[in-house]
Amino acid sequence: MCTCIFCVLFSKGKPKELKIVKQTALYTYNKLIEDSELLLKQYPTALTCEIIGYSYNGRKLLSLCAGDKNAEHHVLIQAAIHGREHITSLVAMALLERLLSRGVPRGFCFHFLPMTNPDGAAISQLLSFDCALAEIYESDCKKGRSEGPMELYLQRWKSNARGVDLNRNFDAGFSKITGPNSPSSENYRGLNAFSEPESAALRDYTEAYDFCATISYHAMGNEIYYEFGDNPPVNEAGRTLAEAVAKKTGYRLVEDDGTSFGGYKDWAIEKMRIPSLTIEVGRLPAPLPESEFIKIYNSNKNLPYIIADWVSLKGA
Repeated sequence: MCTCIFCVLFSKGKPKELKIVKQTALYTYNKLIEDSELLLKQYPTALTCEIIGYSYNGRKLLSLCAGDKNAEHHVLIQAAIHGREHITSLVAMALLERLLSRGVPRGFCFHFLPMTNPDGAAISQLLSFDCALAEIYESDCKKGRSEGPMELYLQRWKSNARGVDLNRNFDAGFSKITGPNSPSSENYRGLNAFSEPESAALRDYTEAYDFCATISYHAMGNEIYYEFGDNPPVNEAGRTLAEAVAKKTGYRLVEDDGTSFGGYKDWAIEKMRIPSLTIEVGRLPAPLPESEFIKIYNSNKNLPYIIADWVSLKGA
């Protein structure tokens, strides 16, 4: 074991329970696939994997399920629906490994969708583009929606590969969404709800199980959003879950101000009537630097157990 000052300082604070999922500046789609395969080998009876669809560019959309799929309680945790918020994929995978190493609460199955928008993440991480993305960049520049070099533009890419913001593509006040009327790096809702393969896959998967809660990881703000529209029972349940999470994370609760529409959380609350949270992590603009990971991980590492306790209290 190396005891040089540099190595000791570098390793200090790294989660010892994480043997497979490692802290990194760019947690790529390929690394996600690799870690998923290693976790499946390490936990063959506790973890299963399902391809729930494919992205616009043909990347697999994975669901990694910790626990028995016949369990009484199901929880969905999805991350990186926005390209530049790819650090949330690393967070979700880290939470999954910790859950597997410590044990899944009896009667629960946790469904992790760690990279809902793999194409957007690849654009942000690898700064890769084609003619279509170059045209979107030129259009955004002409319309005053972007300034600066293309490298920075791609790094802050939020949409999927077709220029649709997936978290504005759900059927929840879709007609009320304002913003760009053509493909863009962010905020373009698409031609119609669920027009994109990624949002349609997430919809279909959510409809396939009786989820008692959904969690969506975003960046940034250290905030928790828990309500949408006029759904008193669901919003009240979401508030109690949000309070339980806020107590452990220190994040502040944010009420729905009635100006944001089309998000996955919004749809899950309004149409599926599932208590749902959007958890915004980090204080710096996305893409968050690697240095933010440890604090985010430590604040969120007990999330599955917090949810399990909330379900138990709710059913009491």
